[in-house]
Amino acid sequence: MAATMCVVLAACSSGSGHAHGSAKGSKSTPSITTAPPSSAHVSSTTTPHATPPRSSIDASTTAALRAHLVDTIPGFTLQPAGSTGTGPSSLADAANDAGGGSEAAQLTSAGFRAGYKLLFSAGDRQILLLAYRFATPAGAHRYLTHAYATRVQDGGAPATGSISGVPGALVANRSESDAASALVLFTRGATLVILSTIQPARADAVGVLAPVASAQYARLAGY
Repeated sequence: MAATMCVVLAACSSGSGHAHGSAKGSKSTPSITTAPPSSAHVSSTTTPHATPPRSSIDASTTAALRAHLVDTIPGFTLQPAGSTGTGPSSLADAANDAGGGSEAAQLTSAGFRAGYKLLFSAGDRQILLLAYRFATPAGAHRYLTHAYATRVQDGGAPATGSISGVPGALVANRSESDAASALVLFTRGATLVILSTIQPARADAVGVLAPVASAQYARLAGY
């Protein structure tokens, strides 16, 4: 199995010290390949808002984003910000979490304003929540299609089901002999949310993420 956990958790960055480092002792994990959705072409009109420098954190935008994120997931414990590489994400952090390379340019072009990362764990099971705030809803959707097409790899396929209460959610999963994994991506307004999980073999990984996605989508109402 050529997969690694950092692909599924979407927090893999060479030498970055982010959340994937806290789980190195876990079993190897299946990765996923997805094809871009048919709506991948979204207007690339640039935003008039200035994108923050790569290493800076916009405190007020970040605080507002965090206030609209879930605080609890039944059966899981929220890990302290910082100790697991979680917490506020600058442009550079977000780019590293997506694998580096051209990601900073992709985020900048989409109008990245702020990011936040939460890690919930229960033994060897984990749920990672990445939230990015963009200048416009169009920018958030533009980066959604990019992330869905490029963040996962190595032989999987999009899931065909939908997530109740989360219109337009994009889902992918994969199951191997030693673990199951899943991704759920969606936008509401100018916010993009990427949920990912690693679960024991034969577990319904998408089913684990579905109620989290529904709760998170509701938290973004009016934001």
